[in-house]
Amino acid sequence: MKKLTDNDGNGLEETRFRVRLAGLVIDIQALHQGVRRLCEDYLGKCDDVSAADLVVLMSQEAIDAERAIATEGHHWTDSYLETLAVLRSIANELPQRNRMLVHGAVIQYAGRAYLFMAPSGTGKSTHIMLWRQYLGADVRVVNGDKPFVRVPTAADEPPVAYGTPWAGKEGWQENASAPLAGIVLISRSDVGASSICRIEPAACLDKVVRQVYLPGDACAAGNTLDLLDALVSRVPLFSLACDMSEDAVRISFEALTGLPYRPAI
Repeated sequence: MKKLTDNDGNGLEETRFRVRLAGLVIDIQALHQGVRRLCEDYLGKCDDVSAADLVVLMSQEAIDAERAIATEGHHWTDSYLETLAVLRSIANELPQRNRMLVHGAVIQYAGRAYLFMAPSGTGKSTHIMLWRQYLGADVRVVNGDKPFVRVPTAADEPPVAYGTPWAGKEGWQENASAPLAGIVLISRSDVGASSICRIEPAACLDKVVRQVYLPGDACAAGNTLDLLDALVSRVPLFSLACDMSEDAVRISFEALTGLPYRPAI
């Protein structure tokens, strides 16, 4: 029998496993072991005999589709591209389950989560790193790049941010969750000119939409926009212009938490 290989000439080692992400039980059948390794922190968190909320079946076609939209000039392995295909497959199904994928960094402090959003390269990772530097171990990075957010149907229930294995180049993630207490849109400021202010949803919805994954299916995309409307109506929104200073941490910390700033160092 001919051994099956991927586009890189590597032998395929089909794997099946179960994870819990954003409170959902998800069964994944993958062609490469890399997906399972990526999801290691999320394995074994649910009863093996329970029914799955979602089943993800990978194929070479799904992997090739990711290659077609990947950054030109790079040679991405099939194993890596499959991790993206799994994420896309899950993200496409989240809206009908009151969840969505966002591009942002989530930190947790005193049991509450704060979501920092900005285009890549603006400084999200730098700012949350400074929170860790000046506020110490009380700050936990739930996810540094692609968290999931659940928006409960009941209007009196707070949205919840969840860690996922897809955590960007830094790999900052925890299998953790916390109620979302603030959403911050980050921009750069001149040195010594950091500032933060509360903003209304109408003033920033276009910027927030750009940091939310919209499925290709029109119904799922519509559900995502409905979830987003509910999210920004329940969670305070802030605009933060910041430099790379401790003062930027101080003003964002005090505005978001309502607590006096007391550095750990």
